[in-house]
Amino acid sequence: MVANFNNDTRGVLRDTGRPHTPATLVREVDAVARFASAEHEFTVTTAARRLARGEAKMQEVIDAMDVRDRIHTLAVYTLALLLAVFSRKRVQNMLDQAARTTEAIGGRPRPYSVA
Repeated sequence: MVANFNNDTRGVLRDTGRPHTPATLVREVDAVARFASAEHEFTVTTAARRLARGEAKMQEVIDAMDVRDRIHTLAVYTLALLLAVFSRKRVQNMLDQAARTTEAIGGRPRPYSVA
């Protein structure tokens, strides 16, 4: 699900032509990654920063990680990417819609709002 959300996000950004700078993306990565669990925060932040700066490709980064770190890194990077180009309110609405869709098709949405 997280990989699909990342692909959808990249598609939206490509289709809308919304620009972002590496510095803005790194700042958002730092803001989002601090919410990762303590045992994953350093690994996730480091990997997501490498992606944000363009120092590594996604496949290279995730191939070097265990499954849990892959999921956290992908989630942090995707959310940071959204926040770098859209308002927080719009991103919250996007996440709420994704949660409703996931629940409607029988999945388990997040148990809380991002507000």
